[in-house]
Amino acid sequence: MAHFLQAHPTSSNEQLIGDLQVRYAEKLKELKDALANIGEDEQLIAVDAVQRLGVDYHFQEEIEAIMKTQCTRAYNDECSDELRVVSLRFRLLRQQGYHVTTDVFNKFKNNEKLEVDINGLVELYEASHMSFQGEEALVEEGRRSHQLLTAWMHNNLDDHRASAVAYSLEHPYHKSLTRFMAKNFLLSFEGKENWVNDLKELGKLEFNMVESLIRNEIQQVSKWWKELGLTEELKFVRDQPIKWYTWPMACLADPNLSEERVELTKSISLVYIIDDIFDVHGTLDELILFTAAVERWDIDATGELPNYMKICFKALYDITNETSHTVHKKHGWNPIESLKKSWATLCKAFLLEARWFSCGHLPNTEEYLNNGFISSGVPVVLTHGFFLLGQGITKETVHILDNLNISSLISSTATILRLWDDFGSAKDEGQDGYDGSYIKCYVNENQGCSDEDARAFVVHRISEEWKFLNQECFSASNPFSASFTKLALNVARMVPLMYDYNSQHRLPSLEENMKSLLYDSFLAQGQDDIRSQHEQKLEVFRNLLSRVGEESLNMIDAIQRLGIDYHFEEQIDLIVSSHANALSHQQNDLHEVSLRFRLLRQHGHFVPEDVLNLFKEKEGKYFKQMLNSEEVKGLMSVYEASQLSMEGEDALHEAGKLSGHLLNRSLSYLGPHEARLVENTLGCPHHRSLAAFMAKNFFLSNSQAGVNNRWLNMLQEVAKTDFNLVQSLHHKEIVQISKWWKELGLTRELKFARDEPVKWYIWSMACLTDPNLSEERIQLTKPISFIYLIDDIFDVYGTLDELTLFTEAVNR
Repeated sequence: MAHFLQAHPTSSNEQLIGDLQVRYAEKLKELKDALANIGEDEQLIAVDAVQRLGVDYHFQEEIEAIMKTQCTRAYNDECSDELRVVSLRFRLLRQQGYHVTTDVFNKFKNNEKLEVDINGLVELYEASHMSFQGEEALVEEGRRSHQLLTAWMHNNLDDHRASAVAYSLEHPYHKSLTRFMAKNFLLSFEGKENWVNDLKELGKLEFNMVESLIRNEIQQVSKWWKELGLTEELKFVRDQPIKWYTWPMACLADPNLSEERVELTKSISLVYIIDDIFDVHGTLDELILFTAAVERWDIDATGELPNYMKICFKALYDITNETSHTVHKKHGWNPIESLKKSWATLCKAFLLEARWFSCGHLPNTEEYLNNGFISSGVPVVLTHGFFLLGQGITKETVHILDNLNISSLISSTATILRLWDDFGSAKDEGQDGYDGSYIKCYVNENQGCSDEDARAFVVHRISEEWKFLNQECFSASNPFSASFTKLALNVARMVPLMYDYNSQHRLPSLEENMKSLLYDSFLAQGQDDIRSQHEQKLEVFRNLLSRVGEESLNMIDAIQRLGIDYHFEEQIDLIVSSHANALSHQQNDLHEVSLRFRLLRQHGHFVPEDVLNLFKEKEGKYFKQMLNSEEVKGLMSVYEASQLSMEGEDALHEAGKLSGHLLNRSLSYLGPHEARLVENTLGCPHHRSLAAFMAKNFFLSNSQAGVNNRWLNMLQEVAKTDFNLVQSLHHKEIVQISKWWKELGLTRELKFARDEPVKWYIWSMACLTDPNLSEERIQLTKPISFIYLIDDIFDVYGTLDELTLFTEAVNR
C-alpha cells in the first residue's frame, strides 16, 4: 500500500494520506499476524471477509496457506456437516483454483431440516454461482435455495437477517464487484474476535485512501480528454470520460494499478467513439474507407477519408502507439501488432453490422453472436488490458489473444456483454444509432416465438456463458495470469451496471454506486476519527492563540491566508480589539505597523492613515540602497495595507504606489524564493484575493522557504486536514448542483443556453467560504445560473419584440 500512495499523491490529499498511512501499516501488520495464527474454524470466515472488503491483495500468501490447509481437510474427509461451512469452503477453494467437485453437497440432498438453515442456504446460493458446465445439480440447488430464502423473507421481514439475505440474493458475491459491494459488507460485518475489529479498521482506512486515488485519476482522465479535444472536432460523439473510466476503475481494483486504469480508459473511450461513428454518423461508403485505413495503419494514407474520420484515426493511431511504447518500456514486449489487429477486427465487425442493417438483412443468432461478441468491444479492451498488466506475456497467450475464439475467458465475457446490451434494448445517453438485437434475430429464427420467450432464452444463454467463463477462469489449464483473469471476470460483473438503463436513459445503479464510493464518505468511523483529531488540534491552537503575545498578529494573518479563520473568530476578535485599545504610533517595525493597520481595518476598527508615517520617514533611504529581507517584508506589508485605502486617503494610496515601485525594482536582485513572494504580493494582494484559491500558494511559500516555526507548522497541519474535509464537501455540492441542473432540463429545451453549472457554482463556493453554508451555496447557485441563462436570451437569441414581452412578463 505504501508504494502506491507515494506514487500517486495529490496536492490536496497528500498529507491526509500520509497521516493515514502509519495507521494503515500498523493495522495491516496486526491483521497479518492474526491471520497466520487464526483457528481453522475461523479461517474460512476470515478469508471471505478479507476478499469482500477488497483488501485480499495484501494477504495472498496468508490466504494461500489457509486454503491449502482447508483443501487438505476436504481431501481427508474432515469436512463439516454444516451446510454453511461446506458451501463456503467449496466456493473459496474453487475461487483459488483448487479442484473441488460438487459431490461435497450430496450429503445434504433431501434434507428437510436445511430448509430452516438460513445461513447455510445463503452460502449454498452463493456457491451455486461458481458452477461449471454439466453441474446441473448445483445449479438446481441454487434455484431451490433462492426459492426457500425468498419465501422465508416474506414471512420474516422483522428478522434482523432479512436485509442481509435480500442483499445476497440480489448481489451474489461471485457476480458482483467488490469495489461497489465492500461498503455494505463493512457496515453489516460483525464478530467478537479481535481480528474482526482490526479488519474493519483496515477496510475503513483503505476506502479513505482509495477514494483519494480515484479522485486523482478522474482528474487525470478528465484533463486528458479535454486536451484531446475530440468533442470540439466531432460534435456527434459522446462526451462521457468519467463513465468510461468507471470500467477500469471497477475492473482493475488493485490500488497499485493507477497508471493501468488511466491508460485503459483511453482505449475504452476510442471504442465508444468509433462505435458512434459506425452507428450514428458514418455512411456505408465512409465506413468502408475507415475500416480499410485502420487495417493499413498508415497515418500518411488517410487522404481519402472525410475530415472527421481523419481526426478520429489520428487519435486512434497516436494513442495506440503510445500504449505500445508504454508496454514495451515497462514490460519488454512491443504489442503494436496485436493492438493493431484488435482494432482492425473491431472495425470489420462494426462494418459487417452496418452492411446488414443498410440492406435490411437480419442474420441468424449464431451469425449475429459470432460477430457480436467482437463488436461488443470487449476483445479489444481485454487485449489492451492484458498488455498493460504485463503479466504472463508469452507467445502462447499472445496467440490466444490474437485468435479470439480459442479462449472462453474472452469470448464468454464478450458474449455476456453483447447479450446484456441487447436484452434491455439499452439506449445509451444521447445515442440515436441502432446496431441490432439478438432478441430480434432469435424471434425471426424461431417462428411462433414471442419476445418474452426470446428474453427467457437470453437469460438462460447468459447463465450458460457464465459457466463457460467459470470453468476457464478456475481450471488448472488457464494460461493467463490471475490479474488478467480477474480483469475479465470483473468486466462480466460490470456489465449489468453499465447496461441497466432506465426510461430516462440513465444508469441509476451505477450512479448510486459511484455516489456511495466517492461522495457518501462511508467511512463514517474513519471520517469521525479524522474530524475528532482535527477538532482536538483546533482546540490546541485556540488555546495557543489566546496565550501568545507578540506573534499574535502574524498568527492571525497566517490563519486568514490559509482560509481557516472561521474556526477562530472569537480569539481573533479578542486579539484585534486588544491591539485597537493599545494603538500606538511609536513603533519602528514597518511590517508590524502595516500589518496591525490592515488587520484592524479589516475588523472594522478606525485606524487613521497617519500610522504609516513611518514609511515616509524611511522612503528616501529605500531609494538609495538595495533592500534587505526585513525591508522587503516591511514594504510588502505596506503594499498590502494600501489596498484598504478609503476615499481621500491620498497618502496611503501614494504609499501603495511607492512600495509597489520599490518592490518591483527589488526583483532584479532578490533570490528566487523572495522574488516569488514579492511577485505574489504584487499580483494577488490579500485584501483583493480569495483565500480559498491563495491558501495553497501561501503554504508552498513557507515550505519552500524552509520555515521552522512551531506554531506555523502546527497551523499548516490543521489547514491541510481542513482543506481535505472542505474539498469533500464541495464535491458533494457539485454533485447536487449538477443533478439539479440536469433534472431542470433547460439545456434540452433551450439549445442556445450555456451548460456550465459547475462554473456558476464556483461563484458561490468562492464567495461563501464558511463550510457551514452548504445549503446557501447551493441555493445561491440557482439564481446565478438564471442570470447567465437570461443574459444568453437577451444577448444571443431573443428579438427585440420578444425581449420586450419577456421583460413585461417578469415585471408582472
